[in-house]
Amino acid sequence: MPVFVKLSPLGREMVAAAQAAHEAGADGLALINSFGPCLAIDPETALPLLGGKDGYGWLSGPALKPLALRCIYDVARTVPLPILGVGGVSRGVDAIEMLMVGASAVQVCTAAILRGPSVYGEIAAQMDAWLRAHGYESIGEVQGLTLKKVRQRSARTEGVAPVLDVEECTGCGLCEASCVYDAIRVVDTKAVLDAAACSGCGLCVTRCRPRALRMN
Repeated sequence: MPVFVKLSPLGREMVAAAQAAHEAGADGLALINSFGPCLAIDPETALPLLGGKDGYGWLSGPALKPLALRCIYDVARTVPLPILGVGGVSRGVDAIEMLMVGASAVQVCTAAILRGPSVYGEIAAQMDAWLRAHGYESIGEVQGLTLKKVRQRSARTEGVAPVLDVEECTGCGLCEASCVYDAIRVVDTKAVLDAAACSGCGLCVTRCRPRALRMN
């Protein structure tokens, strides 16, 4: 009977735990579990929102996805086992991201609890539509794609600053407002990037609505 070990991010070095599971003979891994215990308060009553002695609960759903992606990404680069991506998948593109960072399949729980079992078909249909819209013929073409592209990027010698497409810039100023290094400013309605001052953190890229910025 195949054994998949489910790893929680709580108090554990994920790569070391995955390696230990591999050495013990696991057939695969499931990453990750809910995170906690956490606490939510009702400000009207000043009491915890959840039950139990202390009112603690466990964090799941979309808020968990960035942590899940990081754990899958780290483990997929170091342990040769299939990974079931778990944590925060509620849309087709969430599942695509899980596969890109190295998952072989994706699990969905919280979204099904909140929206019912029809969510599985919805996510599958959204994945299919996303693949077609981006020119992919099969899911296999995106599986591990992030790992491949990061290896390619590591082999290059360009600087860490993002690439700025001035023609696409709308001069909204979000990049300037979010850059704590003063590496990007809006001058005469267009962003101007100082690559020498840039730390390569990528925050401006995530803030750029017209996608005029992209990581090098």
